[in-house]
Amino acid sequence: MKKLLSILGATSMVVSAPLSVVACKKKVNPDIGEEFDYQSLQKELKDTVQGIFDSILKSDFDDYFFVSFEKGGDNGVKYPFGERDEEWIKNNKENIENMESKESEEMQNYIKDLIHWNIVESEITNNVLSNVNYKPILVDGKTPLKDGYFIDSLKIEEKEENGPLSVYISIGASFYFLNSNQEIEVENLNLFKTSITILADEEEAFDLNEVKNIYKDTLNSVENANSFEIKSDKGDLFGTAEAINQKTEGNLVFQNLQNILNNVQWAGKAINFNNDWKINTDTNNIIDSSVNPPTNNLYWDRDGIGKPEGLKTLKLALKGDKQAEEDFIEELSSNDSEWMSTGVSKYIKNIKELEVEFDDFSESLNSFNLEYNLKENYTFNSSLKKSNFKLEPRNQRNYLALFRSTIDDIGFWYNETFYELPKEQIVIKQLPECENTKVLYKKFITDSYNFQKEFFGFNDTELQEDNTDWKFYLNKPEEMKDIEPMTLMDYEESFDLLLKANQKAADWLEPLGLTTGVNYSAASGNDYFSKMTFSQNDEIYFCYSMSSNNYYLTLKTWFFSFNTSKTQIYKTYFEFGARTDHRIDMTGYSKSNSGWWFK
Repeated sequence: MKKLLSILGATSMVVSAPLSVVACKKKVNPDIGEEFDYQSLQKELKDTVQGIFDSILKSDFDDYFFVSFEKGGDNGVKYPFGERDEEWIKNNKENIENMESKESEEMQNYIKDLIHWNIVESEITNNVLSNVNYKPILVDGKTPLKDGYFIDSLKIEEKEENGPLSVYISIGASFYFLNSNQEIEVENLNLFKTSITILADEEEAFDLNEVKNIYKDTLNSVENANSFEIKSDKGDLFGTAEAINQKTEGNLVFQNLQNILNNVQWAGKAINFNNDWKINTDTNNIIDSSVNPPTNNLYWDRDGIGKPEGLKTLKLALKGDKQAEEDFIEELSSNDSEWMSTGVSKYIKNIKELEVEFDDFSESLNSFNLEYNLKENYTFNSSLKKSNFKLEPRNQRNYLALFRSTIDDIGFWYNETFYELPKEQIVIKQLPECENTKVLYKKFITDSYNFQKEFFGFNDTELQEDNTDWKFYLNKPEEMKDIEPMTLMDYEESFDLLLKANQKAADWLEPLGLTTGVNYSAASGNDYFSKMTFSQNDEIYFCYSMSSNNYYLTLKTWFFSFNTSKTQIYKTYFEFGARTDHRIDMTGYSKSNSGWWFK
């Protein structure tokens, strides 16, 4: 009952939500779909600015991680707190942590002198303000960080009595943007956190900086920087990111990292690292190897247009012809498919020549596509400026995705005292477990085909005996059986119930971690509908409102998962072609024309 009430109440819940949460997309025509995706663009802009903010501040503070009053920090930098030594800082701990005290303001001013904010502004000018895609959400076309930055907190910690003193620093910034109503909104960036540890003995500070640099340089050696891989056939990128984070014996990333740490030495001895460090993978900035959606050439109502032989083969396959099924899957799996062509050559101009040269990768999923997407991603690219990581697609053609991870909460023991190390980044490449991406792509087509065939009831031979109109039949969820016909329900919850009611079909999505959803057309991105309903006769409709008209339904199954708020994304998918023989008009004239029915 709780689930049922949740579905029935979905519309009122959205209406009562704060404007800043729901008013994030502007529709030029609300019956067609999302013409401009403010939420996606705002997220992309914020991620880009956050990347600039974090990168520049890390560069500013890394040389001050370990300092002494007499000699300063690493690479010749001076002691950062003027004449205020650790004794003064320790004695004024309470006042320094009170951000409004004069002692705290003095410390804040010392810290501000370390920050090269002009470099942050320059990076934003060159990579944000100059990007025309961001103009619709920039306030007056100016920097989103118009207030600059602020020091959020200072914390003082003495490691032991009369021992080293650490100043923990958190820095933030307000992020300004325009929402879909062209109203100014403001959010906070994630805080940048670092520390400055003051040592009384300048030789100890020198030693600690040496260890820090050895650790950093070891991770970033040409061999190690390019050594991190995870093997998985799954397109569920968020699931793979979570698998990377797991410190288990089966995780190749963990094994490799543990082996590297075990062999890091300083002064001829192994560095004594702690064991409770963490791998933290960024799920907001993953690069995948799909550059283009397929071009569908299967039209259900247009004789002589597209590839009629493809539709004929599909229909035979759905009716149980095993040879036709094999032929359909084989044709769609081919790099030279005509029934659903990849269009990759628009982006990778020499892709056909590369296929002839190597003949061991799918045109839809490969390292050359991955390299193209990497070059297009500013945030990921900027994080590699000082990295020895290099993607070499000619050496390995079958990478599926790239992930960025930081090593968090890592440190080491020196003279019986534990010292934290700064966060460092590693890049992880995903390889398929199967032979290559040609084999993987065929499995994707096979599993997607079997999912949709089962989902639409084509394995029910009795049901299909009289299905001359090629209707798509779905199991009706128990939670919907008491709902009044033509009640508008929330799309996402409703579609989850449809998958649950068709579990035998949904099981086909699991092995490769596939993503699926209903589109208003074959050509759109992942622009899902917002509502679902059904008629007295159990015909199923997806729509934006009861005024939606002149569209048809398409079930897409994507190989890669993605942030579902990013509606204008175009990636590799499978579908049963464009059901242009069923156009819907929710206003009432031809409402009973979706082609989707409950059994």
